[in-house]
Amino acid sequence: MARPRVPEHFAAFRVALVGDTVERATQTVPASVLPDHDVTVAVAYSSLNYKDALSASGNRGVSRYYPHTPGIDAAGTVIASRDPRFEAGDAVLCTGFDLGMNTPGGWSEYIRVPADWLVPLPAGLDLRAAMALGTAGVTAALAIDRLESVGVGPESG
Repeated sequence: MARPRVPEHFAAFRVALVGDTVERATQTVPASVLPDHDVTVAVAYSSLNYKDALSASGNRGVSRYYPHTPGIDAAGTVIASRDPRFEAGDAVLCTGFDLGMNTPGGWSEYIRVPADWLVPLPAGLDLRAAMALGTAGVTAALAIDRLESVGVGPESG
């Protein structure tokens, strides 16, 4: 059976700055827009949050380089990996780091990221549910986990 690979061209939502105008559209892009990182993921879902809206508005404080693909979250399936922690077929999440800011983001059919940016899909979640939580949900969960780990609970006020 042939291993899946990134096609020569695929769809991505791109944002470009043309003079003082911000242009946004789904486009067919060449695979060469993906950086040379360790793991390639076929994106099943992404999400929309505040940083994405800023990036899609041409805010250079979020995204320095245009044209650009926003999407700071992505959930999908590994199709290629140069890192032994991930194999083709693994379900993974990428939230945060530089994804969707200065690295082409999840509003695309494919992303290519450093392996350290990925986590295996947690048990009990599917790819869609993971992106329904998105970075905001993950951040809230991490904050609660940290509070609980240092003994802070509802009884603490």
